[in-house]
Amino acid sequence: MPERPGADDRCHDAELRQGDAQRTLVEVLQRKAFGAQCHSSTNQQRDYYASDEQHGPITSFESLSHLFAELERRSRADPRWRAEQLALGASPGLAEMNVTAGPGYASSLLPMTDNVRTHAPDQPVVRSESVRVSTIDEVVKQHYPSGDRLFLKIDVQGYERRVLEGARATMPRIVGLRLELSLVENYRGESLLVEMLPMLYALGFRAVAIETAWANPTTRELFQVDVTCFRTDRVDGKRLRSDPAPA
Repeated sequence: MPERPGADDRCHDAELRQGDAQRTLVEVLQRKAFGAQCHSSTNQQRDYYASDEQHGPITSFESLSHLFAELERRSRADPRWRAEQLALGASPGLAEMNVTAGPGYASSLLPMTDNVRTHAPDQPVVRSESVRVSTIDEVVKQHYPSGDRLFLKIDVQGYERRVLEGARATMPRIVGLRLELSLVENYRGESLLVEMLPMLYALGFRAVAIETAWANPTTRELFQVDVTCFRTDRVDGKRLRSDPAPA
């Protein structure tokens, strides 16, 4: 998402996170307190859970060298926060990242469209960088060999569907998602909100919150929104089925 006035600094990265097993769904929604996070920003990754002092291990992924250096520096402040220099997608390999001007917050593995060039002219693509790509399934095997309380936060500039395609084996263990989704095509070939919501619902998730991520400052037309989802097939009343019964 292009930078907007008043927004936290953003970059092209990813994060996974696991939480404790004794929270009600209501508490989780209020405190955003468990799971895994994928592709957010160096300022927002750990800060997304900053109010939760009992969070489980967090793994963040950033593909661009200059942004990973900042992510790695910030992660040293929390022993439960791990940083890796990776992009995430549908399959492992190498790819060319389109790096934008300035901090590079609008960088993407997909080509930029005229909507971004028109409404964020200060962030043109200025170079490319070869990046290593892995999948959620691969990194979960490495960092989260057990447990079924993962939360996945995805901010991948149009690459959301590919990231989810690389999480097929892990999907039953993911109980919550937060994704930045587009209402208009900002990156060529991305799946829009109208396409992604049916996919998420078919996987057993339900949208519980939608927030503005990027909008036209004059007309207030929405370009991107942050969507928070939880699994409906893992909820019994107000408790996750994997949780122990209250004492």
